[in-house]
Amino acid sequence: VMMPRMHLMQQISNLVKTRKVNEGDIIDSLTEEVLATKGKSIEIIPFFITKDWLIHDMINGKPKYRTKVAVDASNEGWPREDKDAIGPIKRVEAINLFALLSSKIEELPYMITFKSMNFPVGKKVATHFITCSMKGTPSAKTVFELSSHEMSRNNNTFSVFNVARKRDATQKELEA
Repeated sequence: VMMPRMHLMQQISNLVKTRKVNEGDIIDSLTEEVLATKGKSIEIIPFFITKDWLIHDMINGKPKYRTKVAVDASNEGWPREDKDAIGPIKRVEAINLFALLSSKIEELPYMITFKSMNFPVGKKVATHFITCSMKGTPSAKTVFELSSHEMSRNNNTFSVFNVARKRDATQKELEA
């Protein structure tokens, strides 16, 4: 079974270049269904989160994904750029959120990765998990709104996620 991911479409995405979707759309990675267009939101129910290093081999100056390693106390201070036995590597810190779509609670959950410019958004969700842990409440008790918006940096414009608490989960959503 392959778990679907929610992908945020960028100008360089092949689906955007072929005009199947628009920049800023949030899509299902398996079906390519648009789950939310730029400026619109979807409701997600978060239930699990991980923090990982995404390890990339640097080949001719370009990163090629190799593997992921869970972030823990022994490696949280790893440098972003390094060398290992294979050669030069680049590490990218990522927060992976596992969540149900409130409109499709009977279906497979989605994985949403927050890295690079989206990492601060992932920290918001991570704070929710820490707060729930401290209070002894389930993370799925809160439904969040996931959307996208444009951001500019260094004369480049791209889309980033936005996440905000929307409402308490219904009993049916909690039992899913």
